[in-house]
Amino acid sequence: MSMNESFNITEARRQLATIIDQARTEHEPVYLTRRGYRVVAIIDSDDLDGILALAEDMGDIHAAEEARAEMRATVKARIPWEQVKVDLGLVSPTRLFSRHWQPASFSNLIRLFVDEFKRSSSCWPRIPGPQL
Repeated sequence: MSMNESFNITEARRQLATIIDQARTEHEPVYLTRRGYRVVAIIDSDDLDGILALAEDMGDIHAAEEARAEMRATVKARIPWEQVKVDLGLVSPTRLFSRHWQPASFSNLIRLFVDEFKRSSSCWPRIPGPQL
Protein backbone atom coordinates (compact mmCIF):
# COMPACT_ATOMS: atom_id res chain seq x y z
CA MET A 1 0.00 0.00 0.00
CA SER A 2 1.24 3.44 -0.85
CA MET A 3 1.72 6.49 1.30
CA ASN A 4 -1.43 8.64 1.80
CA GLU A 5 -3.66 5.95 0.39
CA SER A 6 -7.40 6.60 0.24
CA PHE A 7 -10.36 4.30 0.39
CA ASN A 8 -13.98 5.04 -0.29
CA ILE A 9 -16.15 4.40 2.74
CA THR A 10 -17.75 1.25 1.29
CA GLU A 11 -14.32 -0.31 0.68
CA ALA A 12 -13.12 0.85 4.10
CA ARG A 13 -15.95 -1.04 5.81
CA ARG A 14 -14.72 -4.28 4.26
CA GLN A 15 -11.05 -3.65 5.07
CA LEU A 16 -11.28 -1.74 8.35
CA ALA A 17 -8.88 -4.00 10.29
CA THR A 18 -6.30 -3.80 7.48
CA ILE A 19 -6.63 0.00 7.26
CA ILE A 20 -6.18 0.39 11.02
CA ASP A 21 -3.10 -1.84 10.98
CA GLN A 22 -1.68 0.14 8.07
CA ALA A 23 -2.14 3.46 9.88
CA ARG A 24 -0.52 2.09 13.04
CA THR A 25 2.48 0.41 11.41
CA GLU A 26 3.30 2.96 8.69
CA HIS A 27 2.55 6.05 10.82
CA GLU A 28 0.90 7.65 7.81
CA PRO A 29 -2.74 8.73 7.59
CA VAL A 30 -5.18 6.66 5.57
CA TYR A 31 -7.91 8.82 4.05
CA LEU A 32 -11.52 7.76 3.61
CA THR A 33 -13.47 9.36 0.81
CA ARG A 34 -17.11 9.95 0.02
CA ARG A 35 -18.05 10.80 -3.56
CA GLY A 36 -14.37 11.32 -4.35
CA TYR A 37 -13.69 13.84 -1.55
CA ARG A 38 -11.60 13.17 1.53
CA VAL A 39 -13.82 13.24 4.60
CA VAL A 40 -11.87 11.40 7.32
CA ALA A 41 -8.32 10.36 8.07
CA ILE A 42 -7.40 7.34 10.16
CA ILE A 43 -4.13 7.85 12.02
CA ASP A 44 -2.28 6.14 14.84
CA SER A 45 -3.42 7.44 18.25
CA ASP A 46 0.18 8.11 19.37
CA ASP A 47 0.74 10.17 16.22
CA LEU A 48 -2.43 12.14 16.98
CA ASP A 49 -1.27 12.78 20.56
CA GLY A 50 2.03 14.09 19.20
CA ILE A 51 0.26 16.37 16.72
CA LEU A 52 -2.03 17.74 19.44
CA ALA A 53 0.92 18.37 21.77
CA LEU A 54 2.76 20.22 18.99
CA ALA A 55 -0.33 22.29 18.24
CA GLU A 56 -0.67 23.23 21.90
CA ASP A 57 3.03 24.15 22.10
CA MET A 58 2.72 26.29 18.97
CA GLY A 59 -0.31 28.04 20.49
CA ASP A 60 1.68 28.77 23.65
CA ILE A 61 4.61 30.11 21.60
CA HIS A 62 2.27 32.30 19.58
CA ALA A 63 0.61 33.67 22.74
CA ALA A 64 4.02 34.44 24.29
CA GLU A 65 5.13 36.25 21.14
CA GLU A 66 1.93 38.31 21.16
CA ALA A 67 2.45 39.19 24.83
CA ARG A 68 6.04 40.29 24.16
CA ALA A 69 4.90 42.39 21.19
CA GLU A 70 2.19 43.98 23.33
CA MET A 71 4.74 44.80 26.05
CA ARG A 72 7.02 46.43 23.48
CA ALA A 73 4.13 48.36 21.89
CA THR A 74 2.64 49.61 25.14
CA VAL A 75 5.95 49.93 27.01
CA LYS A 76 4.46 48.14 29.99
CA ALA A 77 6.84 47.56 32.85
CA ARG A 78 7.64 43.99 33.75
CA ILE A 79 5.90 42.68 36.84
CA PRO A 80 8.27 41.21 39.45
CA TRP A 81 7.81 37.49 40.11
CA GLU A 82 7.09 38.14 43.79
CA GLN A 83 4.23 40.46 42.80
CA VAL A 84 2.81 37.84 40.40
CA LYS A 85 2.71 35.32 43.25
CA VAL A 86 0.85 37.82 45.44
CA ASP A 87 -1.62 38.67 42.63
CA LEU A 88 -2.35 34.98 42.06
CA GLY A 89 -2.86 34.41 45.78
CA LEU A 90 0.09 32.04 46.06
CA VAL A 91 1.77 34.20 48.73
CA SER A 92 0.07 36.60 51.11
CA PRO A 93 1.29 40.21 50.90
CA THR A 94 2.18 40.25 54.60
CA ARG A 95 4.37 37.16 54.19
CA LEU A 96 6.05 38.68 51.17
CA PHE A 97 6.75 41.96 52.91
CA SER A 98 7.89 40.36 56.14
CA ARG A 99 10.51 38.38 54.23
CA HIS A 100 11.84 41.21 52.11
CA TRP A 101 11.11 44.45 53.87
CA GLN A 102 10.49 45.47 57.45
CA PRO A 103 8.52 48.72 57.78
CA ALA A 104 10.03 51.27 60.13
CA SER A 105 6.58 52.07 61.49
CA PHE A 106 2.92 51.24 61.15
CA SER A 107 2.36 54.32 58.96
CA ASN A 108 5.02 53.07 56.49
CA LEU A 109 3.20 49.75 56.27
CA ILE A 110 -0.13 51.49 55.62
CA ARG A 111 1.51 53.69 52.96
CA LEU A 112 2.95 50.59 51.30
CA PHE A 113 -0.46 48.87 51.16
CA VAL A 114 -2.20 52.02 49.89
CA ASP A 115 0.42 52.50 47.17
CA GLU A 116 0.08 48.87 46.15
CA PHE A 117 -3.71 49.15 46.11
CA LYS A 118 -3.54 52.28 43.96
CA ARG A 119 -1.19 50.55 41.55
CA SER A 120 -3.20 47.35 41.19
CA SER A 121 -6.77 48.57 41.55
CA SER A 122 -8.68 50.05 38.65
CA CYS A 123 -11.41 51.27 41.00
CA TRP A 124 -9.15 53.56 43.08
CA PRO A 125 -10.65 57.07 42.89
CA ARG A 126 -8.57 59.50 40.85
CA ILE A 127 -9.55 62.47 43.00
CA PRO A 128 -6.73 64.86 43.91
CA GLY A 129 -6.17 65.05 47.61
CA PRO A 130 -3.59 64.73 50.35
CA GLN A 131 -0.99 62.05 49.83
CA LEU A 132 -0.40 59.54 52.63
